[in-house]
Amino acid sequence: MGRITTLGFDFPMPGELPRGNWAGGGWTIRIKSSWKPRILELLAGWTYPVTKESIYPPIECAKAAVNEAARQAASTL
Repeated sequence: MGRITTLGFDFPMPGELPRGNWAGGGWTIRIKSSWKPRILELLAGWTYPVTKESIYPPIECAKAAVNEAARQAASTL
């Protein structure tokens, strides 16, 4: 049996400040590595594809998005 972990997260409404941790839960399952290419192929065919890049974006894209958000926030000060 795999190790079970928990992660607290919060979904504040627009305009609200986070209220601390909101307890959430989830399950994980182990997928055989031989199944993964086919699963990824099926997910990529969805209307809103799920790809490795959509789950784990390249660090440079994430860095650019954070920098742009910071510039926009700074311009409103």
